[in-house]
Amino acid sequence: MVTIELQYAPADPVTKAGVGFDVYGPNGFLIGRGHMVEDTGGAGVLRLEYSDSTKAAWLVQVYNYIPDHSISYSIVAQGLLGVEAKATETPAEAAAEPQTPSTVKTTGAGFLAGNHAGAYAFYDVTVAADAPDVAVTMTRSPDDPVIATGVGFVVYGPSGEVRRGAGTGTPGERIASLAADDPGVYRVQIYNYIDGLTIQYALSSAPITE
Repeated sequence: MVTIELQYAPADPVTKAGVGFDVYGPNGFLIGRGHMVEDTGGAGVLRLEYSDSTKAAWLVQVYNYIPDHSISYSIVAQGLLGVEAKATETPAEAAAEPQTPSTVKTTGAGFLAGNHAGAYAFYDVTVAADAPDVAVTMTRSPDDPVIATGVGFVVYGPSGEVRRGAGTGTPGERIASLAADDPGVYRVQIYNYIDGLTIQYALSSAPITE
């Protein structure tokens, strides 16, 4: 079972009518939409639960159809595909290929309209102890030297430390490494400070095996 939960603010009736998220599978297949479950401390909460035994890359599209109305949001996915399938392994197989939260590749993608005061998207990445370090990679388009100065991502660690995505030499790509010797939940903040520019981005996290 995969659970995807979006929290957003403000959560007034107008915002509720125009904000949400859709999840798409391979070939553009619509898996489902987030449904309102509750209000928590002034924040709206939308959730989608879905069960499927097939491994696939999903695209989560967070949308805001209200003109000139900014929101803040965070989205978290739990129970990612492939984790429960390991329950059928023998203890020896499980020991040979341990499945911890940091060995499961997670992906987020969407569009982010820039603002001179900052526009943000947030994702959580879990790094487990006694597991490989984790690489967080962001790709974006469009990209040029001017855009690179105002678009990127920052990672806030469980102990308060900050890591910034660094260029890899590939246009539109930045990466940051998260060490397994400092385990916990890391908050990834994608930012766009370029007013009037909408970027398309994809964020992934995966173990560093080399």
